[in-house]
Amino acid sequence: MNTYYAFISGLPELKLAPEREVQQPAEFYARLKEVLAENELRWAELLWMRGFHNTLVLYAGGRTQIETLPFGWKAEMLEPENEQFQALPAYLREWINWQKQQEGSVSERTSGQKLQELYFSALRDSGNRFLEQWGEWELNRVNYLAFRRSGKSADEKKRQLVEGNSYYELLLDFNEEARVVTSEFGASEKLKKLSDNTNLQEREKKMDALRWAQIDEINRFEYFSVDVILGYQQKLMIIDRWTRIHNPEKTVVPEELAEAMVRAYDSSQQIHF
Repeated sequence: MNTYYAFISGLPELKLAPEREVQQPAEFYARLKEVLAENELRWAELLWMRGFHNTLVLYAGGRTQIETLPFGWKAEMLEPENEQFQALPAYLREWINWQKQQEGSVSERTSGQKLQELYFSALRDSGNRFLEQWGEWELNRVNYLAFRRSGKSADEKKRQLVEGNSYYELLLDFNEEARVVTSEFGASEKLKKLSDNTNLQEREKKMDALRWAQIDEINRFEYFSVDVILGYQQKLMIIDRWTRIHNPEKTVVPEELAEAMVRAYDSSQQIHF
């Protein structure tokens, strides 16, 4: 594994504080192109792609146009017939081909869930320790929140949960009262309390603080490896999301906050519905 003593030592400390000026994720990625090995750069690209999923789903549903994509990709690359189609990540190519097979017969929710399923699978099969553990934890988090929204309806759980691992299967089989639901995913108790919070901004901020702490936990014994760089990148993406949402001089209106969070989705993280 490559080590990056000088690069990591020179990175400023990050805090989950949207009022602080930090490097933009796009600027950080540009620096990574000069530092990381090619296979490691693919990991950084995979991590960043999640922020563009909402736009891709809307595009597939005919609700928006795309002129450019991250990494200098062009919209025409999303067509399987294009000779540059193979340059896209494998999970994205699989999703596009799946979309073509559906012939417009699926909802945006179903389309988005399929994209998430393939994306989390790509993270967990990436061959990188940080991405594998982060992908597993995030899939569990997303599914636990969907599980709580679904109540005891088996049909609703099948509609909302994202396929992918044993915890997904467990959530399909058990109700919230079952102890195994919390024992198999350590963050579930904290997530339960957070999801009950009716203050949208406070809930989202604490949710991202929990995700931030998980990044630190994954990299607890890492110091100068690519995993530290990927964790740093993910933190920049979280900060960038809150920078786009945060306005300390403006009264918070729930509807406007929710809209801002959806807008921020495109360049940062999946919103915790």
